[in-house]
Formats: sequence, structure tokens, C-alpha cells
Amino acid sequence: MLKFIFAGLIGIALSSSVFAINLGKANLVSRPGETLRVEVPIELGADEQALLSSLSASIPPALTYEQLGVSTKILDFNAQVMVYRSKDERLMILIETVKPIPVSEDVFVDLLLTLNWSTGSISRVYTFLNGNFPKFLVEPGQTLSSIASQMGAGSPDFSLDQKMMALYQANPDAFISGNINQLLAGSELLIPNSAAIQAIDSKDAQKFVDVAAQQWGERKKNDASVVVSADESNNPSNLLKIGSSGDKDADTKRITEEIVAQEKILEKTNTRVAELEKNISDLKKLLGETDGASQTIDADKRALNLKTTLLGLASFLLITALLIWFFMRNSRQKQLTDIQSNNYPSPNLPLESAELDHHNSHHEGISDKAKALFGGINLDLSPAKSPVSGISSDELRVKLNLARAYITIEDFSAANKSLDEVVRIGASIDPEIVIEAQSILAELSHRNG
Repeated sequence: MLKFIFAGLIGIALSSSVFAINLGKANLVSRPGETLRVEVPIELGADEQALLSSLSASIPPALTYEQLGVSTKILDFNAQVMVYRSKDERLMILIETVKPIPVSEDVFVDLLLTLNWSTGSISRVYTFLNGNFPKFLVEPGQTLSSIASQMGAGSPDFSLDQKMMALYQANPDAFISGNINQLLAGSELLIPNSAAIQAIDSKDAQKFVDVAAQQWGERKKNDASVVVSADESNNPSNLLKIGSSGDKDADTKRITEEIVAQEKILEKTNTRVAELEKNISDLKKLLGETDGASQTIDADKRALNLKTTLLGLASFLLITALLIWFFMRNSRQKQLTDIQSNNYPSPNLPLESAELDHHNSHHEGISDKAKALFGGINLDLSPAKSPVSGISSDELRVKLNLARAYITIEDFSAANKSLDEVVRIGASIDPEIVIEAQSILAELSHRNG
């Protein structure tokens, strides 16, 4: 019972958090003498169906068994693990040993099983009997040979010595000092089956019983040799009684030995409990440190992701601003280049006073920004010609570009005047330029509206 309790505590410690995926109760489907075969159901939540493809089961190495205080016996028989789906569509884990586990060695088998998936894992410890064995309660006065003789009806092919040795191997804690002649009354014996008895060689069993009988005889002889002092040698009450008169003392001594043996067993059990409690405490502490480290790592990752996002956003905004500035700068430079590249008259040519007056009056409404932009450019056309005749298509195009320059510097009144002049005198010179001027006028009118 203690082994089952300890296995449950270790299973709880290993499963420190609640998972939607869990391991169910192990089911032993093999019989004694066969290869060990155990089935463990996988309990899968409805929201974890997407993890089916990543499920895998394994048996941890011997080091993990030793750290948890679990017997590594099953590892000696080459246990294999696989995940499969049963006929009723249940997910199961199958554990099967390549070699059979002899019942005569130990009826208890410990199994540490780990289930892994893409987002986590869970481990459980299972302890079970290697087969179903009947039990026998020892009553006062019964001996091992008398109990073994009762097993003879169903197994006449086995000797009494084989049965006694099989009983001893299946129940070593039921004997005082490990001697088959000192069976504890009240013990519950597991009765081994035919396979366990057959696994014992008859010669080995006879030798085992003979050695035990010899040891028991020597011990009885030593107990009977009592040294009596010379002063009390004539006192009949101090004489050692042998035979029926000494049965009471023998029973008292036997009970005392049983009590001492039980105290030793209890002491070993308490030591084992303390060791398991320490292992569980260490395991919980380790799991707590792992959770703390995981939380720190998650916080660092979140901070790093936030910094990366902010840096990416700042870089994007900076690049966008640079691109906008670059396009606006190129656009203005292109417009100024178009204006300057047209056929303006040379600034060194003499100008008529009327033209200078017209130029000055034409730019009186230009803002300071426009004056600074066109301060070094002579925008006057060639000497005065008639409004319609004598104006070329290139000069008309210059007026149109001039109007666009006014629009760029937001001098809309000057732009309207230039465009009106192009529409008025350009119909007979270049209709396409007139159409462009009318389109720009319409856009200005719409903007002002």
C-alpha cells in the first residue's frame, strides 16, 4: 500500500499543473510468465485535437528513475513504447517488454512514463503487480511448510522445497531475519502461481531449505546454552527448562523477536517515507525554479518584441518622411527647371520703359516668397508685339509655364492673369495650349470654390 501511495504522490508532483492532455489508469493485460504488456489511455481535451500529430510517448533513462527513487527493474527487460488508436477510437499507449519479467524476482513492477507533445509534456509513475495472485493470511502456529503443503493439490509436479522457496521469494518481508522458520503471524502472503514455482530449480530449492534448517538448528542450540552462575545453580527456579515446560518462555521469546522485527520494518518504512518526501520536495522546488525562469524569459521576450516593433515603426516613419521630402524637392526643382529652360530674352538686351513698367506692375502683387524665387530670373518676353500676330507657339508655352510657376508659389491672381492671356490670344496660335490653360483655370476655379 505504501508503494501505491508513494507512486501517486510522485505522479502528482510530476504533474504540477493541469493539462488538457492527461494519462489515465494503467491496465495490465499480460499474464505471469509472459512478456509484460501494459495499456495506458490518453485523456485528450476537445480543444487539444490539433496536437494529435505531435504526441509521442517514451520511458525516461535510468538516471531519472534514480533521481525520483523509482526502481529501474523494468529497464532491464527492454521495454518498448508506442502510441496507437484502439478499436473504439481511443488513444492509447502500449508498453511491452521484449523479455518476460520473472515473478520469482519481484512481484512489484514500477513504470515511469512520459507523454510529450508540441507545447508540453507530462510524466506519471505506475506501480502494479506482475499478475493477479491469491493471498493467504498467516494464523498463529502455522509454518511455511504447512502452507506450502496446502498448495500441493493443484501442483503435484512441484516439490515442497520449490513451493517453500517460491513463497519466500514472493513474501520476503513476512519472515524474521530472513529465515523461513520464523514466519510472522498475521502476515498476508502472496501465493505464487505455477509459472513462478516452475522457474525455480528443484536442486536450488532443496539447498535453500537445507541451509535455512541448518541455520535455524544452530540458532536453537545457541539459545538453549544458558550459562548459570555457581550461586544460583542449585536454585530450581533458575534452571533452564527444556521440553513442554519451556514452551511459554519460547513463545515469549518468539513474540519479542517478532516485535523487534516489526520495529525494524517500521523503521525502514519511515526512512523510505522521509526519502520520498525529500525527493518530492526537491522536485517541487525544481519545478518552481523552472516556472520562474520561464516567466523571466517570457517577460524578456515581450520587452524585446515591443522594442523591435517600436524601432520598426520609427524606421518606417522616417523612411516615409524622407521619401515625401525627396519627391517634393524633385518636383519643385523640375518645375523651376522647366520655367528657366524656355526661350526667355537675354537679360542683357535693352528694355523699353513701357515693358519695364508693365513688368513691374505685373509683379506688384507677387509675395516675398515669389520675389525671392524669381529675383534673379527675367520673366519678360521679347520686345512688344501685337497681341495676336507675331506671338509664336513657344512664347505661348512660356506664358503657360509661367502661370504654373505662379501656382507653385501660390500666387493665384497672377496665374489667372497669365492663363486668361493664353486663352485670349492662343486660339489662333496653338489650340492645344489653350485647352491646357482652360483646364488649369477650371482647376483653380474649383479650388477657390
